[in-house]
Amino acid sequence: PQPRRDGAVAAAVRLHRLERALTSYAVQRAYDDPLVMAEHRLSGEAFVGDVTLADPKRVDDSGKRPVLRPRIQLVTTEPVLVPVGATLYCPARPSQKARVVFVTPGADGKTEVVLELSGGMGRGLTAPPGSVPEVGERLCYTTLSDAYLPSGAFPAPEETPWTHGGPPGSVVDAAAFGELPGASAELPGSDGDPREEWA
Repeated sequence: PQPRRDGAVAAAVRLHRLERALTSYAVQRAYDDPLVMAEHRLSGEAFVGDVTLADPKRVDDSGKRPVLRPRIQLVTTEPVLVPVGATLYCPARPSQKARVVFVTPGADGKTEVVLELSGGMGRGLTAPPGSVPEVGERLCYTTLSDAYLPSGAFPAPEETPWTHGGPPGSVVDAAAFGELPGASAELPGSDGDPREEWA
């Protein structure tokens, strides 16, 4: 049975679910339609470039154990507005992340972008063939992510503040007003019971 009106928590959960679905739809639409992605390229959320350098065997041993972290360099004529350290995604390789390492604008209107790749290459220290972009490929990278969006955390209905309906059958606690500095347990216009004004 569906209630006539959602409670505070149920309404927030429903809105959050719809917003997640809308965000996922917008990302998938941009991944599938180059014309939609072109709008994001104009706004600086994406760019297209040619791979000019690739190091598929690079290993990062700065941590507790060595991990495969190939790097590639792209040259693009489009404006690159993403900051260093940002995480980008490629529609052609949605399971792979690319961290921006360097962004070097050139005098000829071209920009060099160095990306460090992770994910989508197995668990070993050798990348499978085709998992790392090769020199000559033309790729699109964007801040839009099609990754799983975790659901938000919401309080239980019985823990909802009284300002948002509170637990079923709850009333305003008059002591809460008395605990405030300079506050009185009586509300203006009442006969001594503050709950009468809130009933």
